[in-house]
Amino acid sequence: MTRGLDAGGMNSTDLLVVGGGPAGLATAAAAARLGRRVRVLERRTEQRRHSRALVVHAHTLEELEAIDVAQPLIDAGLPSRRLTISRGGRTLLAADFQRVNSRFPYALVVSQEVTERLLQQRCVELGVELLPGTEVVDCFDGGVRLADGQELSAPQIVGADGLGSVIRARTGIGFPGSSDTRHFTLADVRLSGDAPAGLNLHLEPDGILVLGSLPDQLTRIIADAPTENEPSREILQRMLATRGPAGLAIDEVEWSSRFSVQHRLADSFGRGRINLVGDAAHVHSPVGGQGMNLGIVDGIELAQALVDGPEAVELWRVRRRAAARQIVRTTETLFGLATSRQPVVRRIVPRLLGLAGHTPSIPHRLATLASGLR
Repeated sequence: MTRGLDAGGMNSTDLLVVGGGPAGLATAAAAARLGRRVRVLERRTEQRRHSRALVVHAHTLEELEAIDVAQPLIDAGLPSRRLTISRGGRTLLAADFQRVNSRFPYALVVSQEVTERLLQQRCVELGVELLPGTEVVDCFDGGVRLADGQELSAPQIVGADGLGSVIRARTGIGFPGSSDTRHFTLADVRLSGDAPAGLNLHLEPDGILVLGSLPDQLTRIIADAPTENEPSREILQRMLATRGPAGLAIDEVEWSSRFSVQHRLADSFGRGRINLVGDAAHVHSPVGGQGMNLGIVDGIELAQALVDGPEAVELWRVRRRAAARQIVRTTETLFGLATSRQPVVRRIVPRLLGLAGHTPSIPHRLATLASGLR
């Protein structure tokens, strides 16, 4: 499946992208559309079926228009017009995405599985060479080494290989930050009862609950969980009953998982001819659904910078790191407040949100920021 230096050297490849998730595929598609010859090296042999990523925001859709992926995503997704934050059945704050200044005035609910599939299809259409089952174990300025000992070369390398990035580690770029000890439950379920539409965050005394309407009559549940155990239907139903709207019952669990949260930011987004995008460069809590969006924009903008030259790449590194730093800091703060076990914080946060919800500029600002707009 992989090729040696004679078939994959500098003369046949302009860009090697390590990692075939959304950030890597977006980078590859954008670079190919600009005339670059691209290869994507992905360790997995099959596409992931389930993931945490759920929402594609307005600014990301604007960027995806450049590689002709926005409309296929819209056709496959479910537009959510509002984000509602509530407590005890009372709405504290409602952010209306329909008021944002974008051609896409909504948050598009679509699974990462679908996003990856559509990006893969676009890569194939643009002539990108996709190499699944290709594990990269080392890199150098101008190439990578594979698990089977072969080396592949290219003038530019992009590390899109996630939290445990080999490219970042081998390049010697630090990844400071923190790890949260709490565990979170995630599940896609089928509900009976009057489930709320759109995106909903419930801040209740015993924890948080996120409900998001998905295509195919599914609902995404995210909640902080008291144990490390895999979330059973009974545990999910109990959290839904104590934190969610009344009268909802789980009929079927499509899939479930648990995860912990890290907040980390790479010291630099690149060095020499090697650059980082997506989770290889930044990770944070799922508050606001920014992770996949940030990575896709990283990649599309990097592709243009690589065409424009070294000065543009340096500017890209500074700008994208600043954007990621703001997201990491903001989500870390909001995540800490939303999940705090301190009684005084749990009392004060809903009150402050209630006041903010009655100040028209604040919900609008929240919708704008969540959409990735400025």
